[in-house]
Amino acid sequence: MPQTWKENQAGLHEGYYNHCSYRSPTQPVPAEIDPRNVLNRLFGKRGKEGKVTQANPLDRQMLDRVLGGARDLRRTLAKVDQQKLDEYLDSVRAVERRIATIETRQQDAALEKNGVGPSKRHATDSAPIEVKIPEGDKRSQYMQVMCDLTILAFQTDTTRVSTYVGSRPNGASYPELGFSNQHHSQTHYGKDQEKIRKVAAINEFNVAQFAYMVKKMHDLKEGEGTLLDNCIMMWGSGLEDGNKHQRKNLPFILAGKGGGAL
Repeated sequence: MPQTWKENQAGLHEGYYNHCSYRSPTQPVPAEIDPRNVLNRLFGKRGKEGKVTQANPLDRQMLDRVLGGARDLRRTLAKVDQQKLDEYLDSVRAVERRIATIETRQQDAALEKNGVGPSKRHATDSAPIEVKIPEGDKRSQYMQVMCDLTILAFQTDTTRVSTYVGSRPNGASYPELGFSNQHHSQTHYGKDQEKIRKVAAINEFNVAQFAYMVKKMHDLKEGEGTLLDNCIMMWGSGLEDGNKHQRKNLPFILAGKGGGAL
């Protein structure tokens, strides 16, 4: 069945511990780190060669067509199904707006770094800036957008399997937590209480992002239960203790009921 793969950071070149999905024992599946590309895969049109065209739910004409069709469909639905359709369309628009906000903020930061002043940032002759997910961006916003895209993929039955890597082992940084140290460097803390505090804050942050996705899936009604009831989610780490590199008792959390299997 089709599967979506997402990752927070670019690059798939550091060995098996950096990958979470494989086509074969030696062939890793490339991760998609750009939320816009994930959105396009979900809602873009496929050309004759299978290429996905740009999807932009903020486009006025496209929105009018979609909403017009939705209004026609809505008239034929029961009240519960009308609410579900409204919920879904609102989710699509909200995710696209958040992606656009992230892209605009990153583009402005890149232009400012290149010495382009605010008055010239939207000039037509400005050099194009490649938009990436920088380490200094708000990681929580980015991770939550990726979680929301995964949920939309489940809602539309575009995929039933998704893997997500929050950060690679060699270190993400979390400026929004009040410090810029890389995660990896802090896990070798020894008896350094400040590093221990920072690692605890990073762990709490990442658990909160998982909890965000669990709650959203729990709030989405599906059949007699919820989307979470019909899924199995697993979150965890490849290390028990980063300071000692122990792997004997790995921390994992399971959520969901798997349609009654759990």
